[in-house]
Amino acid sequence: MLALRAIGSGRTIERNLCLGTSLWLAACSADMTPSTAASMTRDPQTVADAQMAVDDLSDGGMVTRGAGMPIVPIHRADAGAKRDASVPVGNAPPPLSQTDAGVVTALPAPQLDAGQAAPEPPPDAGSSLPPRAAGPLPAPIRRYSFSGAGSNAPDLAGGSDAIVRGNALLDGMGGVSFPGQGDGFVELPSNLLDDATSFTVLVWLSPRSDACWQRALDLLHSQPSNAGTPVITSLFLSPYGCPDRLPTLGYVAGEAKFHLYGESALLLQGDGLVQLGASYSARSQTLRLIVNGVVQNEQDVPVDVRTLQRARSVLGRSDFGDPQLNGTITEVRVYASRLEPEELAEVYARGPDAL
Repeated sequence: MLALRAIGSGRTIERNLCLGTSLWLAACSADMTPSTAASMTRDPQTVADAQMAVDDLSDGGMVTRGAGMPIVPIHRADAGAKRDASVPVGNAPPPLSQTDAGVVTALPAPQLDAGQAAPEPPPDAGSSLPPRAAGPLPAPIRRYSFSGAGSNAPDLAGGSDAIVRGNALLDGMGGVSFPGQGDGFVELPSNLLDDATSFTVLVWLSPRSDACWQRALDLLHSQPSNAGTPVITSLFLSPYGCPDRLPTLGYVAGEAKFHLYGESALLLQGDGLVQLGASYSARSQTLRLIVNGVVQNEQDVPVDVRTLQRARSVLGRSDFGDPQLNGTITEVRVYASRLEPEELAEVYARGPDAL
């Protein structure tokens, strides 16, 4: 196990990167053999195919990514990660800052000749981007508000309805409830992300317990391999990742595993409504954890989005034996772009019942 320490918002956050000959997920001890994962057949390409180029001229554009894109951890020093020389990073760029005993020190600015203009910042520089011009928010391509009863959960945006399974239950008050144990989940459509390779997924939920690794959202794709062990690609959100029960965004690709932890534990009080989210930019290859409208952690990760586009997508349950969600989900949205910080803040301020 490689322990990575992140410096953010005045505190030190531990994140774990687990690499090994066998895949493990959750608390680094769970059995990683999926019980119900099904490989989709929408696209004949597999993760063994040759890499195809990414052409993403706008952050929310539709691009083509070959399923063979190598999954190579890339650690940016300014994102709080220290590079371990034992882990190959391919053609990763040099670090943007230097670390010493956990203190991040920015590298000196380049010297400019007289009259030379300062270079423009990169077009996708993360949370430091200037505010965008005022305008309407992007429209979601999927939206589930869980009104009504029965087993059907209409998609209010794209017409791809979800199905309530097992002991999960539409509560008649605009939510789907999970008891914390049993076989209940919500089966989302197989084209949840459609063809978008930059995306944002937001989930509003009210957890009723802080059980480790219970799932809000779980996307999983299992691909057979010549070695006999399936190659797993997974992206998930948990309100209580362990050991510290912090909100967590997890990404697994083969034997590489990333956990992005939030800054503080969620509170169980009142209706306890919180917003968890994940976003990804195909241009910058930056994966972000969103909590209550704020980007709380990010990591440079070359996500194989084409594989996730074929993933089995569910709410409230994991295929790896982790607990069922104990709580209620009231809204799920998917956007075909990465929402930036000011957009996330506006969406959160409006709440789950307004676009």
